[in-house]
Amino acid sequence: MDASSKRIALSYAAVPLAKAELLNQAPGLDAYHGFHIHQVGECVAPFTSAGPHWSLDSQARHGKHTGDMPPVLVSGDGTARVVFESHRFNLDQMLDQDGSAIILHNGPDNLANVPIEDVKYADPRDWYNAPKGTAATGDAGDRYACGAVKKE
Repeated sequence: MDASSKRIALSYAAVPLAKAELLNQAPGLDAYHGFHIHQVGECVAPFTSAGPHWSLDSQARHGKHTGDMPPVLVSGDGTARVVFESHRFNLDQMLDQDGSAIILHNGPDNLANVPIEDVKYADPRDWYNAPKGTAATGDAGDRYACGAVKKE
């Protein structure tokens, strides 16, 4: 849920595929937004309690985190629905000791893409030297909505 108790949900299909569905009522957010699974199943506003992006590979960069999901397009009336399948993880992995959380961010996720002309690298192919926010999070901004994923 967001700070105003709006709804955000996640559901699953057969293992090993995870099928996610996000429903949100958020008028005024009409744009693309970052959508990620975060490490901890705790949603205390401003939702930093959910920790960083969830990843089964501790060395992965943004765009390769297990929890990096497709961007969500919120329509002008504030509704959004995205359905996709992934075989990068299963529900048991998300339901570890501290659970996990799904987060909708305030801004779009640039998927760690940085226009070369905007950044001066020693090696232009080295996006790992991109601004910290891009390499780590995709510059998606603050966390708008959070849904804890825990065992009942």
